[in-house]
Amino acid sequence: MNRAIRRNGPSDIHYRKFSDANRRHVCRVLASKPVRLFIVASHKDTMRRHRSQRLGKSNDKQFYNWCLRLLLERVTEWCARRGRKMGAGVFPARLVFSHRGGHDYGELRGYLRKIIAQSLTGNLTLDRKGITPDVIFDDLIEVVPHDNLAGLQLADVAASAFWQAACSTSRRHDLTPASDLICRLARKGQRKRPDGFGMMLLPLPH
Repeated sequence: MNRAIRRNGPSDIHYRKFSDANRRHVCRVLASKPVRLFIVASHKDTMRRHRSQRLGKSNDKQFYNWCLRLLLERVTEWCARRGRKMGAGVFPARLVFSHRGGHDYGELRGYLRKIIAQSLTGNLTLDRKGITPDVIFDDLIEVVPHDNLAGLQLADVAASAFWQAACSTSRRHDLTPASDLICRLARKGQRKRPDGFGMMLLPLPH
């Protein structure tokens, strides 16, 4: 990516700092790599006053955890299916979070433990997919600074490109970077389209 935007030597990738042309360059590079992307895109203005009959009204932290759960339901399903397809069975995934100020990662770990336990027992409080067993383990969950891991910067490129495409009121609204990445969005089974799996939109249709 640094070569594509004519940088000399390794340097951190920060999508928001790039020109429109360089944003397109880094997305084209990412689209050429053997990766699978998962996007959860939420229209928060329509969801802030949502109230669950079972859980009550959520705050921003709970909403972040809920989005993460929807993401991991799909990521773990894809990982398990991929392992079986390779003939290796289901094997653990390394889960790395970018350190964000103000977020309680200890509480996040506790939330993930609860969802994993509920998935294993078939006793989910909110009856959704659940996280596929044997993919996520507590000792393989890490939180590291964004600049310390290239993979986190690639995730930021993907998330930022789709935000730029979705935010049509922005001065720098551009569909091209996200359009270039659509080929790398995960699909469920033999489906040709990523919607509902590699591309998850909130609010849900109902």
